[in-house]
Amino acid sequence: MGPVEKDVPLYPIGIVQELVDLSGRQIRYYEKKGLISPGRTKGNQRLYSQNDIDALSRIKQLMAEGLTLEGVRQQLEANKAGMPTTSEQPDAIVAKSPTLMRSQLVSQIDSLYPVRNQAALVRLLAARRALKDENEHQRTT
Repeated sequence: MGPVEKDVPLYPIGIVQELVDLSGRQIRYYEKKGLISPGRTKGNQRLYSQNDIDALSRIKQLMAEGLTLEGVRQQLEANKAGMPTTSEQPDAIVAKSPTLMRSQLVSQIDSLYPVRNQAALVRLLAARRALKDENEHQRTT
């Protein structure tokens, strides 16, 4: 038997709770908010895939960094699209970002205020400063 696909729903909520150290209530809340989409059995029991487990782990990490729920949503969407995320260094974000991505990054940074985590705030301010510096440089050249 070969490896299991990451998008195949296999795990009941009790197993997922242990794997990601979140309560069933938190997991169902993230589902309600559209951050994950578990499969369902004929009896309507939720079954989670490895992709759902990975997303829940990322959600937990981002929330611990102080992101809002909307900021988490944007990060997950950026990850799916292969776009840079705020966990990257600010210079790397600017270097990899086309013009449209830069404006999305600015709106993403603005949507994350207020943040509860000082480290997240420092990263966001550094990214904003790097974007402003680049914009000034483009205007002067």
